[in-house]
Amino acid sequence: MKNLVSIFNQFDINKDRMLDPSEVFKALKAADPATSVGWVYKLMRDNDKNHDGLISFNEFKEMYKQISDGTVADYESDDEEKLHD
Repeated sequence: MKNLVSIFNQFDINKDRMLDPSEVFKALKAADPATSVGWVYKLMRDNDKNHDGLISFNEFKEMYKQISDGTVADYESDDEEKLHD
């Protein structure tokens, strides 16, 4: 669990204890340059249980499990949005 907290904190660039789409995209893109914006939005939509547009640590635990297990389906958005820097 301690390692997962460390990973979450690395994703959390602005240190607000929440992950926004830009933070998730930057972290995943660094690990895999083929990561698409649409895939990140799908991943976040699937794991944002309270629908606030952000990923809390509890939501991150499930999201990380899906990424690690490879259970997140490939997804390309028809209208990919730009992420804020």
